[in-house]
Amino acid sequence: MTDEDINKLASRLTKSLATKEDLEPFATKDDLKSFATKDDIKRLERRLERRIDNLDKKADSILEFADAVDETVTNHDKRLKRIESIPVIAHHIKR
Repeated sequence: MTDEDINKLASRLTKSLATKEDLEPFATKDDLKSFATKDDIKRLERRLERRIDNLDKKADSILEFADAVDETVTNHDKRLKRIESIPVIAHHIKR
């Protein structure tokens, strides 16, 4: 083998090897050690389920309140229409 052949071979090997930048997206052993265990994941799932349930309850409360407001407005409008149907009272209200 000549020096030129060795340089060509070295060049090919260098191009075929992974660089540090190529390996950055992959997890290291330290990354894997810090990864949560199955028990930790189960605790997180339970905590998330509780939070979701809590948010569902709050959303339900808000919707119930909105329904109550709608009902109140509807009842108020009905009462106002009844009152307006009586000419004397309607005359005093419109002033």
